[in-house]
Amino acid sequence: MSLGIFPHQFDTKGNLENSSAPSSGNDLVNKSYADASIAVTVSSGKFVLDGESQATASLQKSVRFVFDVSDSSNSGHVLRFSATSDGTHGGGSAYSTGVTSSGTPGQSGAYVAIEVSQVTPDLLYYYCTAHSGMGGSVKVHLSVKTYDSLVARWA
Repeated sequence: MSLGIFPHQFDTKGNLENSSAPSSGNDLVNKSYADASIAVTVSSGKFVLDGESQATASLQKSVRFVFDVSDSSNSGHVLRFSATSDGTHGGGSAYSTGVTSSGTPGQSGAYVAIEVSQVTPDLLYYYCTAHSGMGGSVKVHLSVKTYDSLVARWA
């Protein structure tokens, strides 16, 4: 039985049912993502997301979030994600699955993107690689549309 809620079809075990899909089990390599942008600035030594200092970012699965770090206030502040609060400053490591970056923070076109997939942890943290205490948390969840589709199909 296919759930039919994503661009590709999945069986009940989460495996892709698409002839062009990779053959390894539960592989989401060919998954397509919608994009959403989050403006990042730095004020008083804290990351500011869309105007809110140390905001908790609420990210939906199956969406690629682009953290725009091109504002000049980001110069010297490299934003990364971790499963540990305050990242490497808190004893953790950078979370890199689905994460890409381009450019230099504080310069035109610079960004950090994360493709939030079905395997992305429900709780992540964003942090500055150079300075502790600048970041905040990231909560990952199913979109309402996806949840409603799942409930309707399994009801």
